Amino acid sequence: WPRPQILVSASVQQQLALVELQALVAHERAHLERRDGYWRLLLVVSSAILLPRARDRLRADWDLAVELCCDELAAQRTHRLTVAAALLSFQRMLLRPSTPAPLMHAFDGCDVALRVRALLQPAAYLPAPRVSLRLWAVAAVPLAFVLHELGEFALRDERRSTD
Repeated sequence: WPRPQILVSASVQQQLALVELQALVAHERAHLERRDGYWRLLLVVSSAILLPRARDRLRADWDLAVELCCDELAAQRTHRLTVAAALLSFQRMLLRPSTPAPLMHAFDGCDVALRVRALLQPAAYLPAPRVSLRLWAVAAVPLAFVLHELGEFALRDERRSTD
């Protein structure tokens, strides 16, 4: 298995205050501890059979829920205001034309304004999922396998009928 790491560019380190940098690292460390990258891969594979709008909605909702969760974990390890300030500082940094574009920046993912509001007013943004996204992802894998096998069966019968 690959061992994910947190890499922070020198320009980000220079432009963020130390407490904001600590909040950013705490947020990314939460992703690693939760194994969000692996779950995201499973979600992408298992949702591939869905219609595009449903697939995109499921993935966007999952991404937002994961970011809110990691923001909350980072807030518990540092401070709510620090995480909110780090999000805003990072977003401002990305908007500057002089800032080199990072290869990958997940810290500012999803709706930053909603994430900041959720940090500042946590009771107003308690997630109330109708169905667990992990349950959907796990349930979609067998369905994807069955649909794949049905497709293979249909193609095999079509080839036999043309021969």
